[in-house]
Amino acid sequence: MNRICRKFSTITLAWLIWTCLPTCSKETPKQPSADFPSLPTQDSETQATYQETISSLNQLRLELQQAYLASESETEQEQILSKAGNALGFGIAGELAPFWYGTPWAYSGTSEVPGKGTIACGYFVTTLLRDAGLNLDRVFLAQQASEVMIRRLVTDESIKRYSDVPIGNFVASIEDWGPGLYVVGLDNHTGFIYCSSTGEVTFLHSAFVEPKAVRAEAAAASSILSSSRYRVLGKLTSESRLVSGWLLGTRFE
Repeated sequence: MNRICRKFSTITLAWLIWTCLPTCSKETPKQPSADFPSLPTQDSETQATYQETISSLNQLRLELQQAYLASESETEQEQILSKAGNALGFGIAGELAPFWYGTPWAYSGTSEVPGKGTIACGYFVTTLLRDAGLNLDRVFLAQQASEVMIRRLVTDESIKRYSDVPIGNFVASIEDWGPGLYVVGLDNHTGFIYCSSTGEVTFLHSAFVEPKAVRAEAAAASSILSSSRYRVLGKLTSESRLVSGWLLGTRFE
């Protein structure tokens, strides 16, 4: 398996826990304080397993859940949701997704284990959402048109649609919308788009073109993204309904 993971996975999650909990007596974190850090390089390594990374992200979710339930004002709740969105976005794109890099694509692929079997584009998206802690039916959502899947996850305020927009303008629109994790639906494909705090826009997907495998690539250089005449974006990490649902275990139907 071509596992392209991170040697700093545990450190990154520890830093996210530090930044996401209510202010108290803490040591200065060693990681830079970007809300959405750049994604790890593709030659990074990690000692953690996929299941250990899932468990670490779930522990972070439970810590944030406790802080959210204990919050005493709407302002405090909003601050926790913002930080939780940051943690969820990087948890999916920076912690879980790299385990899947190199897993073969197939139109009917339904693998639940990185590096084993094959996985279709829709199943790649819904499997990572489920493994990150969202309570959803990964099979049902994976079988829907990508726009239907997006509308099940976020409200209209967190959705944008593009028709016959040049790829450069599309990527610029994402940069303008801001850092975070998005689900993108195309003419006949779907995947994640991650925009870092430094403006790097990355397309993470199970690609049906060579090398026909899960990969991460610069959005502006993606042949699949650029050739699609229709694109729909759903921004997950700024959607309070989705983020609070992640914290509280709400079912997404």
